[in-house]
Amino acid sequence: MNLLAAARAVHGETVALRRAIHREPELAFEEKKTAEKILAALTPLGLSIRKGVAGTGILADLVVDPKAPFVALRADMDALPIQEESGLDYASSTPGAAHVCGHDAHMAMLAAAARILVERKSALKKNVRFLFQPSEEKPPGGAPELIQAGVLEGVAEIYGLHVEPRAPVGVVGSRVGPMLAQSDRFDITIEGKGGHGSMPHTAVDPIPVAASLISALQTIPSRRASPVDPIVLSVCRVRAGDTFNAIPARAELAGTVRTMRPETAQKVPTWLRQMSEMIASASGTSARVVYQAGYPPLVNHASGVARIRAACEALGAGDASPLLRFVECDPTMYGEDFAYYLQKVPGAFAFLGVGNPAAGITEPCHSPRFQLDEQALALGPAVLAQIALS
Repeated sequence: MNLLAAARAVHGETVALRRAIHREPELAFEEKKTAEKILAALTPLGLSIRKGVAGTGILADLVVDPKAPFVALRADMDALPIQEESGLDYASSTPGAAHVCGHDAHMAMLAAAARILVERKSALKKNVRFLFQPSEEKPPGGAPELIQAGVLEGVAEIYGLHVEPRAPVGVVGSRVGPMLAQSDRFDITIEGKGGHGSMPHTAVDPIPVAASLISALQTIPSRRASPVDPIVLSVCRVRAGDTFNAIPARAELAGTVRTMRPETAQKVPTWLRQMSEMIASASGTSARVVYQAGYPPLVNHASGVARIRAACEALGAGDASPLLRFVECDPTMYGEDFAYYLQKVPGAFAFLGVGNPAAGITEPCHSPRFQLDEQALALGPAVLAQIALS
C-alpha cells in the first residue's frame, strides 16, 4: 500500500480526531484536553512519549537507530480567542474559543502520519520526532520554550504543514528563503481630557487625534520604507469612551506590523513613536507607545523546500485524483513561531491547500466562519510521512 492509500485508509479516524479536538478548543498553554486526545491516539503506536513539555506539549519519538539523527515533524495545538460562526455540527462548544486556524487539522494529520510511519518503520533511515507544540498563536509562542526544553536535540531537519483555504485541495505551496513575516504588536494610548459632548472646547478630545493617527500611520509603509520593501501596518482595535454624550479622557489603539527585512523591523518602532507623539502633541494630547517585537521572519532552507517538493512529486505521480501538486508560493505576511526552529536547524514550512470554492470553503484563517475541506486530511499525512521516509 502506497502512502496516499495508507493516508486514505485512516482518513475516517483522522477526521474523527480533528472534529473531537475542534469541539473542545483550548487557548495557548491551556491545551490539557487536547493533549489527552493526542496521547490517546499516539499511545497504542509504541512510541517513546514525553508529555508535559512546556506545560502541555508532547514529544513522541519513533526510533529506528539510536545513533541516527531525527527528522522532526511539528503540529501546533492552540485555538484562537474567537467566537466560531461556522454553523458546523461539531463547532466549538467553548464560548470565545475556536480552532479557526486549522491547528486541529495539523494535530490530526501528524497523528495519522505517526501511525503510517510506525507501520513502515523498517523503511526509515532516520528517527522521527513528532512534536505537538502549545501556544503558536500567543507571542512569545511555544517554540522558544520547547527549544529550551531540548526538543531539537539530535534533530537534523524539521518540517511543518499549515492549512491554507486560499489554495485548493491537492496543492502544497512553499518557497526558498523568506516566506512569512516578522509579526510585531503595538499599543498606543492617547491621553486627553474628558468632558461633556456638548462642550468640546472645555475638553481635550483624544478621538480626533486617534482618527488622524490611524490615517497617518499608513504613510509608514507608503512613504518611510522603500516601495520594494514589504510592510503591513494594521490598526485592528480602537477603544474610547463609554457613552454617547461624554468626551473620553483617553483613546487606545492596538495593531500589528509585519515586515520581511530585519533591518526594517528595527526602524519601524522609532517611526511609529515619532509619528504618534508628534500628532498627539500638536493636538494638546500625549501618546504612550508600547511596541513588542514578535516572531522573526520565517526563512526556509533550500534543502528543506527541495525535500517537500520531491515528496509531493513522488506522491502525485500517477495517483488518482486529487493529485498532489507542489507550487512555489509568494511570500505572505502571516507570522509563525516555526521560524525559531528554522533558525536552529535546516528544514522548511509549507502550506497545504484546504480550500474548495464550489463548496463555499473560502474563508481565510482567523475568520469566525473558517472551514476546511476534509479531503485534505487524506493528503497531509502522506506528505509528512513521505518527507520522513525520504
